[in-house]
Amino acid sequence: MTEQTLETGIEIFARLINQEAVKYQGEHTKLYEAYTQNGDIFDTVNKITKALNLEIYDYRGGLYLTPGESNHVFGYTK
Repeated sequence: MTEQTLETGIEIFARLINQEAVKYQGEHTKLYEAYTQNGDIFDTVNKITKALNLEIYDYRGGLYLTPGESNHVFGYTK
């Protein structure tokens, strides 16, 4: 993993956690393309989200961040 890969992965995560849109069409198109086309960046973002018990989904050309199972900080319980 290169420093650029790590920086891009962190930038994608930061945008998502700050509720910014990372979509195929939009302001952060290059970040979306980096996530979907570069396996190292994909792995980096998923390692970050997994460590924080979050899930990332690619749905209809956009990335979405959701709480992981039993995440009491970002989620809710019954």
